[in-house]
Order: sequence, then C-alpha cells, then structure tokens
Amino acid sequence: AIFNCSVLSTTGAYVVSSESNRMVIWDMEEKKPTFISPPPPSPQIHIKQLHLHQSEVNVLCARIDNNTKQVTLTNYTIPDGEPLYTIEYMIKAGTEYKNFLVTSDGTYLVMFRNDKKNDYLAIHSALDGNHLHNVKLQYMGYTSEITQMVPMHKNPHYIALIDGDK
Repeated sequence: AIFNCSVLSTTGAYVVSSESNRMVIWDMEEKKPTFISPPPPSPQIHIKQLHLHQSEVNVLCARIDNNTKQVTLTNYTIPDGEPLYTIEYMIKAGTEYKNFLVTSDGTYLVMFRNDKKNDYLAIHSALDGNHLHNVKLQYMGYTSEITQMVPMHKNPHYIALIDGDK
C-alpha cells in the first residue's frame, strides 16, 4: 500500500507531499510544483515520512524498500528539491519502520536502529547528516518495544521514548 502524507510550511508558502509514491514540492502562491522526484526504481519502495526542518528551507524524506528493509533518508532543499545528503540503513526483518525525529532545536537527527543483538538510537547532525553517536537502548524496565520518539521542547537536546508501558 502506498503511504500518502503531506506537510505544510508555517507560512503556507510551500507544501511537500507524497503523491503516487513521488515527493512533490508545491509552491502555493504559484499553485504549481517546483520539484517532483523521479519514480522509485521498485514498486516496493515507499515514502514513509516527510519532515520540514532548518527553518523550513529543507525537507527530510524517508523511504523504505519493503523487500530489503533498507531505509533511505534524504534531505532536500525547498523549493528546488536539490538533495543535500542521504543516510541509508537497514532495519531488522520483522521490525516495523519507526519515524525519525529532529530535536526541537534542529541540531540532531535521531533514528531508531537495530542489529542482531541490540536496539539503539543513531544520532546524526541534522545540518550535514554526519553520524555522531549510537546510543544503546538499555535502561531500567526496557522490555517493551519503543513505539515512537518525541522531541522535548523545554530541553532542546532531549527526546522522549514512548513504549507500550510508559
């Protein structure tokens, strides 16, 4: 199934949407697209998440290949759709994609990752995509699966992990 989503800039000048599994950047004043991504190379690759960041001059687009479980996260400029960086990673078979987040101050890009033994958070620079740290998820009472991550607005470098119990 194709996942459709869209995000609207706070000024209302641009909308970024997934349409027929292509990312489209719309100029709302001109009422026309400024960028349309090429179709994915496989019908099994789907857009899972769009996120405006860096004062809404960039959009992060996450795609997943449902066959290989490879996630491709690309940062594009708005309005021309120029790719700035791409991060690729695999998720373990049987694991569902979990949304990435950008910390509330826009500094860090955080994504849920796993390998054969561990669940962890991969921390990247939101500015250039460089990998900075991996944080292993081992804390008191960590037994149920993380369902989502949310940025903490009062503590801009913190995030909250939401699981089935807490």
